[in-house]
Amino acid sequence: MSEFNAIKAVLLLLARDLGQAAYWESRVSIVTGAKTVKTDSAMKA
Repeated sequence: MSEFNAIKAVLLLLARDLGQAAYWESRVSIVTGAKTVKTDSAMKA
């Protein structure tokens, strides 16, 4: 039973890490997207 709990703990940690990675990736893509839009509008102006 303790082995099962250890596996569960590892899976939970992995899921948390994956969630954080996805969160930061989306944040970065939003920021880079905003920068791209800003430079585009600055070029046209």
